Amino acid sequence: MRMVLRWFLIILIAISPIFGALTEKTSAASSRIAVIKELTGTVKVKKAGGAKEFTAFAKMSLNEGDILAVAGSSSAILQFANGTEEDDKMTVGANSTLSFSKLSNKKGTTTKVSMFNGSAWVDVKSIENNEDAFSLETPTTIMGVRGTHLLVNVDPLSGATHLTVVAGVVNASTTDSANPDTRNVYPTENALITGDDRNRSPEITIAPVDLERLMQLNNASIVQAIIRAAADISEENKARMDDYVNEAEFVRPSDESRYRNNVENLLGAVFAQALNSQLVTQERLTQMLAEVRAQSGVAIDLSKKTIELSAEEKQRQNEQRSKEQEARKHALEKKQQEEKIRDRELAEKLNKESKLREEEKRKALLDKNKRATEQYESLLNEAEKKRFNEERLKLGNGIPTPSPALGGGGGTQPSSTVSPTQSPTESPTQSPTQSPTQSPTQSPDPSATNALLSSLTLQIEDEGEGENEGEGESWTNVDFGFEPETKQYEIDIDRDSAMLKLKAIPVAAGASIQSVQVDGESVTVSNGEYSFLSSGYHMVSVNVLAPNGINSEVYTLKIQRPLTMYGVQSWSSNQGVEWYKVTEDYFSGQTLTSLSEITFHFEFDSGVSYAEMRTSVGEPVRTDVDGNLRLTGLPESSYVLLSLQLFDSSDALVGQEKALWIMNGLSQPDFDVEEPFKLLMDVPSPYPIEYSETAEEDHYFAETDHHQDGALIRIPGPMDESLIVPFAIFDHQKDEFITSPWELLLQYGNNDFTVYVTDRTGFFFHTYELRIFRAPAPYPLTDWSLSSGGEDGEYWNYVKGLYGKSRYYLQIPLAQESAEFRMSWDPEAPKAPLSYRLFDEDMDRIANGEGGAGSFIQSLSLEPGYNRYLLEIMDYENYPIKYELVIVRGELPELTLGEFEIKQILSENTSVAMNVYSTGPNSFNAVENVYGINNFSLRLLEHERTEVFLYASGYTSPDESGTYIFNNTPYGVKQFEILLRDITHQVHKPFYLNINFVQAPPPPP
Repeated sequence: MRMVLRWFLIILIAISPIFGALTEKTSAASSRIAVIKELTGTVKVKKAGGAKEFTAFAKMSLNEGDILAVAGSSSAILQFANGTEEDDKMTVGANSTLSFSKLSNKKGTTTKVSMFNGSAWVDVKSIENNEDAFSLETPTTIMGVRGTHLLVNVDPLSGATHLTVVAGVVNASTTDSANPDTRNVYPTENALITGDDRNRSPEITIAPVDLERLMQLNNASIVQAIIRAAADISEENKARMDDYVNEAEFVRPSDESRYRNNVENLLGAVFAQALNSQLVTQERLTQMLAEVRAQSGVAIDLSKKTIELSAEEKQRQNEQRSKEQEARKHALEKKQQEEKIRDRELAEKLNKESKLREEEKRKALLDKNKRATEQYESLLNEAEKKRFNEERLKLGNGIPTPSPALGGGGGTQPSSTVSPTQSPTESPTQSPTQSPTQSPTQSPDPSATNALLSSLTLQIEDEGEGENEGEGESWTNVDFGFEPETKQYEIDIDRDSAMLKLKAIPVAAGASIQSVQVDGESVTVSNGEYSFLSSGYHMVSVNVLAPNGINSEVYTLKIQRPLTMYGVQSWSSNQGVEWYKVTEDYFSGQTLTSLSEITFHFEFDSGVSYAEMRTSVGEPVRTDVDGNLRLTGLPESSYVLLSLQLFDSSDALVGQEKALWIMNGLSQPDFDVEEPFKLLMDVPSPYPIEYSETAEEDHYFAETDHHQDGALIRIPGPMDESLIVPFAIFDHQKDEFITSPWELLLQYGNNDFTVYVTDRTGFFFHTYELRIFRAPAPYPLTDWSLSSGGEDGEYWNYVKGLYGKSRYYLQIPLAQESAEFRMSWDPEAPKAPLSYRLFDEDMDRIANGEGGAGSFIQSLSLEPGYNRYLLEIMDYENYPIKYELVIVRGELPELTLGEFEIKQILSENTSVAMNVYSTGPNSFNAVENVYGINNFSLRLLEHERTEVFLYASGYTSPDESGTYIFNNTPYGVKQFEILLRDITHQVHKPFYLNINFVQAPPPPP
């Protein structure tokens, strides 16, 4: 009976989304639903009002208030529906979290999705009339969508939002109700909305989409969603092109033709960048576009892929990158401060616990010594006790170690020396536990140092799936003659795109597999197996650790897979060049004998008529009718880049341009170059950071300013002529490898990194040491800190201050009643400061001095809570530079709303106070005094204007007195969120004000 009920429950759960969809349209309920159409990886759902997470499954229904979380390397496709009618679709990328704020079809189809982090591609079709609405909200943006295809990315660190419109128009508005910024975003445009943590007013920056950055923010699931929507995108842009041109203010008559071409070429440009970023293969793209054409009859021309930008548009792109950088910088500073506080609290806790343990040990030892002394004294007569205590006093209250002599006249005789014959317990001949020959547990275990493998198996996934449903995957062993003592293997595999699976078992019990890496990237283990997909030449390393945790072994598998090339059945070159496939469109080869010319033979697929190849400086050479091609004039004893392109019978390009690198006549590369890699300012700024080699070989040094909290090492593409390619970076500050994107986060002072590189063939490896010095103080200082009196001090944390001034802060323990403020500069520098002044919060001058001194130290007495100062430095042109300094002694003060006034505005010069009462610790209700008046003002009396943020529509920014004006507030109950933040911007706290405006008095009873 239980089994029957169990199966009935399983079936009921499986079909419940279907029942929900079928009954939705006929029921009186008005809820709209979202159904998980497809998913990959790990997807979790938290139902509305619940705390438990459920593992999502296909056809699972999602309702208003549900929260969806998509893990890394995962994705979900959502289908929105009213009853059985499906309309809007959303593809949610990896590491994304969103909730369904509103799903309704009472008056019109309404969909409101709140997205907290991650990426999502949205296809909207439900907008048919003015009552229909689809909106997407992020921490910084509210997006109103009308018949649109758009891509949204929310930075998990800063909350900044990227909105990219591919078709239609999106109305984007910031969440800053006090002064909202509202813009229309058109195809080819990317809107960056920053100001995520409400510590700064959100703002919208619009620029032409940066496709390379777009691909960095997304993964393969998003790209495939765009491909599936290609026909709808193309048709909608054709139908609405005139509307775009007429509505968009940025499209001037002189730019109209270029903009039309950019919109028409947008899909081709997106797909070309996706191919270049390896988010989709050429085969998969061609297959999916063929499916799109079969279903819709719309063909996408991939040759149209050029986006032409003006100098002004490129400048807007650079400005947008700088805004994104600034948002990440502020968010990271806040995160680092929070981590710093947590680390300090943890260190204090651990230190306290350590002291308690040491005190307990000390007391236990004293107690043990006391008991031993008392036991020894109990064996002595009075004369012996007296002598013993005298000896102990001479030794400074130490406890002597005499043993009582055996035998003698009636008592024991204390002795100041110890005889082996008198103390059997101390004789090594009478203590078997001291003899190594009698202690087998002391013998070394030979298996403890054994890091060998007993077996190492490699399997390849079979082509096709099982004939019967449920058979699952099938695998075939790849025999490469494994022997435990042999550490290196070269393996040829005849299939290019099948999944590989590796399993390793150590010989010794207690030994472990530390990692399995493919080309330096770690592979995740699942059920003891490591699966990966690679093509061409790849290096697989298996790292084994012995049971003793010290000895280790590394097994290396050099795997070579076929040299397949899209559009080509087979190809070869003249003898002497050994070719490897690096990626889909990137091949490398080496010949120890210099070649002045090289010949190729190609067998093309049916859709390819000929190929053209050229060197970086030569003219293209075309294949003859037999598929043969001969290139001459190759530079000898150097690296040579060959570019290959395929064409069909109409001379249209087929697939992507392919790079073939030859190490021509060289036995090894030259890694001793002036600039081995590109070091760029911040993330993702394109401006370079200058660096140079130090006196020590392969050691480089760079210097950045105080605000430069990050750098980026650029990875050259296959067609880039750079001969050195970085492939890994080790951060010595964090003691870990940096994962892509290669953001080098910089602390104040020296930051050390090891940069691992390879040559253009991938055959050789080298390392460089890079040190980046980040200035610890802002211009024109060379150093500044706050110290409790020791040699070292803490550097100040930056936060944007008031009225254009820069604000810095530090938090110190409550027990620290004073601190030393220190700053220094180079008085001989050409731009050395002329003078300085330091003021307290009341603008009373504490200290001042001349720039010739070169340094300044001031002791500050600190009160609990906030201690505020103003530092004014006159630069070399006698221009004042002001820095606001805040020292928080102890915990941050509790944020309270304090007194405030709220008034109904009856006329320009007349207002009446509203009745306000508290409904909880953080909430208030206000009641009107005059019916039919829905204009009012609000002013907080105890807070600085720039530390208060209000969230509601219908009013402007506060005036100089901090008064907010609300005009034409909708009648009924309206909630306003008042968000307070402390002056260091570390914490914020919300308060809620509910106001009920009644248009007419209630009828008499």
